[in-house]
Amino acid sequence: MVKKMLLLVALIAVVLSVIGCQTAKGLKEDVTFIGDKTVEILEKE
Repeated sequence: MVKKMLLLVALIAVVLSVIGCQTAKGLKEDVTFIGDKTVEILEKE
């Protein structure tokens, strides 16, 4: 259940970052950041 909630939060963050991102470079940085943070959260469990 917790992993599903984290996945949902990550997906929402991705959508918001895509909407707010103005450049391809910015999009890459946003996705990389979100991916890294998601991995960190999942490794703590």
